[in-house]
Amino acid sequence: MSTTAVNLLKVGVVVIIYLFLWFVARSVRAQVAAPSTQAAAARRPRRTAPVVAIIAPESIAGRTMEVRRALVVGRGEAADVVIDDGFASERHARFENVEGTLFVDDLGSTNGTFLNGERITGRTAVEKGDNVRVGGTIMEAR
Repeated sequence: MSTTAVNLLKVGVVVIIYLFLWFVARSVRAQVAAPSTQAAAARRPRRTAPVVAIIAPESIAGRTMEVRRALVVGRGEAADVVIDDGFASERHARFENVEGTLFVDDLGSTNGTFLNGERITGRTAVEKGDNVRVGGTIMEAR
C-alpha cells in the first residue's frame, strides 16, 4: 500500500472519530438543556386529595381516608367506608372531592350529619380543620 493511501486512511479515521464525538456532545447538550419530564412534573404544583381522619371514638381514632372520589360513610356493607357506629345509618354521608375542594352531604340519615356542631341540610364545603360528625363518629378534615 502506498504512503498516500495510508495517510488518507488515517485522515478518514480521525474525521470519523471527530464526527462521533460531535454527535455525542450534541446529544449530551440536548439532554442537559431540555428539562426532563420528571423535572417538569416536580415543578408543577401537585394537587393532593383531601384527607379525612377519624378522631373519635378512641377505638377507631387515627383511621384516615383519602378522598379522591366520592366516598360513602356508614355502618352498612354498601358503604365505601364502614364504621361500627350504632348511631350511623347504613349509608349516612358522602364525602366528595371536587377539584381539590372537599364536600360532605347527608344521605337522608336518621340522626343527621354535623359540620362543626351544626346540622347540614345539603352539600356543604369542608375546610381543613373542620369536624364532621356522622352518628357518634367524629372526623377531621386535613
